[in-house]
Amino acid sequence: MTLSTRIKNIAIGIVLIAVAAIILTLDEDVALNFIGLILVATLMILGIGRIIFYFRMSRHMVGGMRHLFNGIIYLDLGVFALSSAIASWVYIAVYLIGIHLYIGIIDIMRGIEAMKVGGALWKRKIINGAVNILQVILVAVSGVILRDMRMMILIYALGLVYNGLVRFDKAITKTAIVYIP
Repeated sequence: MTLSTRIKNIAIGIVLIAVAAIILTLDEDVALNFIGLILVATLMILGIGRIIFYFRMSRHMVGGMRHLFNGIIYLDLGVFALSSAIASWVYIAVYLIGIHLYIGIIDIMRGIEAMKVGGALWKRKIINGAVNILQVILVAVSGVILRDMRMMILIYALGLVYNGLVRFDKAITKTAIVYIP
């Protein structure tokens, strides 16, 4: 990992923890709207970034169309979230559940794959996946079943703090550099 990537991970970690602190100080309605805004902005930035990456570099790579399709899907989800997140907190909860469930399953699958090939960080990937799935369960129980918005906001903020700390950990962990002679 390059120095600039390490600095970027530390900066993103600081921003995530600061956003979590801001969310915890807001009213329920304002916090839910803020979470929806964060969700929309994240999806749209990811989508636009993937599409730009496709046109600048990925179109010349094997399997590069995947970046274009991912970008279109992220951008489409962002536009849909923009139209629906304003309407109700239920859409925000469903988006959070869907995104964290997907990320959790993918992280666990990557961890199992890394374990099979003898990768060094397979435990971290499985733990990250398990934490994301635990967050899904807690948001589903508190937000959808119990309809306790303050608890759902707290769980989301704790998830942001956890992801910020994971970014710090990634930034300080030494990575192996493979030299090809």
